[in-house]
Amino acid sequence: MDYFKILNLKKEPFSNSPDPDFFFHSRQHMGCLQKVELALRLQKGLNVVIGDVGTGKTTLCRQLIRNFASDDRIETHLILDPHFSSPSEFLALVTKMLWKARPKKEASDWQLKELIKKYLFRRGVNEGKNIILLIDEGQKLPDFCLESLREFLNYETNEHKLLQIVIFAQKEFEEVLAQHKNFADRINLFHNLSPLNFEETRAMITFRLHRAGNGQGGGDNLFSFPALWAIYRTTEGYPRKIINLCHRIVLSMIIQNGTRAGWLTARTCSKRYFPKSPIKQQRSRLYALTGLLLACVLLVFGYNQLTIPTGGTSIASQKMAQSPTPRKDPIPVRKTIPPEAPIPEPAVTPPAPEPLIKPLQAKETAVEIPKKSDSTPVSSPAIEEKAFPTLLGHLTVNRKETIGGMIQRVYGEYTNEYLRLLTQANRNMANPNRLVSGQVIRFPAIPSKAGPKGPNICWVEIARMQKLQEAYKFLKDYPVDRPPIRLIPYWNRHEGLNFVLVDKKLFADEESAKQYLKRLQPAVASTAEIRTGWGTDSVLFANPVL
Repeated sequence: MDYFKILNLKKEPFSNSPDPDFFFHSRQHMGCLQKVELALRLQKGLNVVIGDVGTGKTTLCRQLIRNFASDDRIETHLILDPHFSSPSEFLALVTKMLWKARPKKEASDWQLKELIKKYLFRRGVNEGKNIILLIDEGQKLPDFCLESLREFLNYETNEHKLLQIVIFAQKEFEEVLAQHKNFADRINLFHNLSPLNFEETRAMITFRLHRAGNGQGGGDNLFSFPALWAIYRTTEGYPRKIINLCHRIVLSMIIQNGTRAGWLTARTCSKRYFPKSPIKQQRSRLYALTGLLLACVLLVFGYNQLTIPTGGTSIASQKMAQSPTPRKDPIPVRKTIPPEAPIPEPAVTPPAPEPLIKPLQAKETAVEIPKKSDSTPVSSPAIEEKAFPTLLGHLTVNRKETIGGMIQRVYGEYTNEYLRLLTQANRNMANPNRLVSGQVIRFPAIPSKAGPKGPNICWVEIARMQKLQEAYKFLKDYPVDRPPIRLIPYWNRHEGLNFVLVDKKLFADEESAKQYLKRLQPAVASTAEIRTGWGTDSVLFANPVL
């Protein structure tokens, strides 16, 4: 029996699996996700997320992996169950994850640590990779694992840590941190997850039903407002309990051939599958007794107030006698809160953005950019007001793309300033961390203040495009077996706006660049050329020496 069709659903709405497609963007979960992702991109080291059972830690972990899946510069590794019996077992697992090969059995702990350190320095320093280690169920970590992780955090450059660590753990992990202050002192971000409130609970249920209905409204009204309130009261806002109870209610509806769950159905399933503990039962009885006593007190107090102490007719009786027949007004009914509408996708052709970047003035242009035909660096002259464009172009979001990955490819690096200016340029982007496939993003022209480090610095130019869409596609589709490249947008009065794809390596002189060009594959070397500068009047929109 396909109960999905019975309830006008396309797939299971209340599955316990941490499916990223059903990740509900509540305020606290999105805040946690943004903070952790920013800390990882800035390579700050150790981050800890604490929460009770069922608050969504595992789902957040999977969502992080999904956000980084399209970023070639980031490498993620996941440990699901960190229950190890010895330091060697833990070090051997980490070594195997990094090197993709099992280490020798006779290898000592010191040798395993040296292998891990060698890998981190090769990938993190020489190749510029960001290696991330995610640990779920962190409360199971033994003491020797914490010591090994603390040693891993010592592997660093002058700017950042070589290994980024995120630990998702239950509340008891706080006691572990209190006993290991030398480890707790290294925490960069500590986030505590709490249960959802009623509005977030209702929104999460509606979101899952809407997603299971394939966005066509199927199952959106499966629960009445009183049923939603009963679900919240029973689960106390814990996402896992909410999902389990809703699943039981759906099964009960199918058995009873129902189409909509009311308060009675929700309460029946709550009592059957979530029986109250003796403490909660005593608490409920106490609340009921207190309420009864309070009602009696109010009744007596009200009677004394409305009765004349000297005898005679009460004030209430006099008013009843003088007043006309009372009007039979209908009983007010609480309106059902309508489900949240899905976030509308932006139009394919967005309106022209407002200028975000002030044109460079004469005092602000101290960027040393060497001329292409001359190796001597010269300062670019003052650019006239509104001379260079304010927009690099538009890009359409593809599946699994993140805003951080797109910023990294277009501007060459991810910073808070780039994210802020990009958000300003896209007012219709409701949530930067929730991009929709097909959404159009505008990329403002943000001049870079960085210039070459030496007078004879050279680049190997692989290709040049006139449009941002073409250059971005070329960068994404570039074969991984070839030397890595990056995008540098620039503008000048003679050439206009151009998008140059260059090899990531920098060369101290033209001769070094020529020798490197000879070693490239013929398919690349045939169209590549050596660039010794960008022109005296050029404005660069990415740092050319990253």
